[in-house]
Amino acid sequence: MTMLSDSDLERIEEEIEEMYERRIEEKGTTPEGLYWDSAESMAIRFDAALDMYDFSGKRVLDVGCGFGDFYEHMCDTECEPAEYYGVDISESVLDVARGRFPDCEFERRNITRRPFDDRQFDIAVVFGALNHKLNIVDNEVYFRRVLRSCCASSDAVLVNALSRYREGDWPWEESVHYHSPEKAFGYAQELGRDVVLKHDFPPIPQKEFHLLFRTGTEDSGVTDRSGVAEIGSGDS
Repeated sequence: MTMLSDSDLERIEEEIEEMYERRIEEKGTTPEGLYWDSAESMAIRFDAALDMYDFSGKRVLDVGCGFGDFYEHMCDTECEPAEYYGVDISESVLDVARGRFPDCEFERRNITRRPFDDRQFDIAVVFGALNHKLNIVDNEVYFRRVLRSCCASSDAVLVNALSRYREGDWPWEESVHYHSPEKAFGYAQELGRDVVLKHDFPPIPQKEFHLLFRTGTEDSGVTDRSGVAEIGSGDS
């Protein structure tokens, strides 16, 4: 597997941080400021995650947490976690999150450069942070690095990504990377067990999927609810 140097990761961090700073200046502290289409589409994405995993009473690491919207959604839907820890690489984003949720912990951290080695979470979630086409390295290599970094401190990992399988007439975007669900499933099989791929929630407005897997613990909290297909399992 292609290795990423720390200088590669630092350059990616700078590229993404600059991109979000520009976007927030343009769109403000709104879902659109984080490249979401709308608050409504964001809720669809979060509800799909809640269908796959029972977050109630769990220790949650939110990688690329933005303004803390997933924490708010969990609380609003009575799935409040025992602990919520949000990390992001933009201080502007984190300042907003800290103001909204002063009882939660937020930190500026790039986990691909500094994985947690002193904390353990029940699950790490990554919403939308892997959809931007990178100019520095191959997106697939970076995707796998993020998964491995999440595994370092979490019993389960749930990742959201844009799918290469399309619905509707939404145009292809040059700045976006569209992921292969099959490849993503294979990456997860390298790292954990009980891999679940959810590709059946509505386009918002583009087609997305969630990938959920446990990293080898006995009780992952993975649920088997309507609309979730357990594609396969295998020990790494």
